[in-house]
Amino acid sequence: EYDQFDDYIEMLIQFGYVTLFASAYPLASFIAIFGNICESRSDAWKLGHLYRMPNPVRRSDIGTWKLALRVMVWTSALTNCFLFAFTSNQMRQWFPSNFTTDNFGRPMLVSENAHETVLIMFAIEHALFLIGLFVRSLVDKTPQDVVIEIEKRQWLHESNLAKARLQSTKVIDRRCREKKAD
Repeated sequence: EYDQFDDYIEMLIQFGYVTLFASAYPLASFIAIFGNICESRSDAWKLGHLYRMPNPVRRSDIGTWKLALRVMVWTSALTNCFLFAFTSNQMRQWFPSNFTTDNFGRPMLVSENAHETVLIMFAIEHALFLIGLFVRSLVDKTPQDVVIEIEKRQWLHESNLAKARLQSTKVIDRRCREKKAD
């Protein structure tokens, strides 16, 4: 028996690695694409040769996994801002007065200005949240071409129902006339 849970959790973990640490290792997304191509081929073989085909069940979405992906996306904004603020050379270049170097040559936050760095990091993170919410409000949940197709199918369904009703009414009228003639 095929269980989708393992495939979903595998993809969720991979998505987490790619998004949560994107600023630390940008090549992870390209490696993930290659991995997904290999994974889709192996899953196709697995479903074709090892398991019975699962019974198709109509769902409106992917359920709890959608919430998990959303939480991971919003959390990735925070983790990438932390990585940017505390491990990136860019922050040291933009705000050199907030950083110093220790005896071993490692960069460190200046304790008097550490709160500025944290405030800047949270300001960037909040700006990313606002941009994300703005973009999310602009994008329709259902694309316009899908809405048009759904409306077209509903219209066809209603017109077929109307034709069927008209046809059944004609049949009933004809039978009534036949009974009166007898």
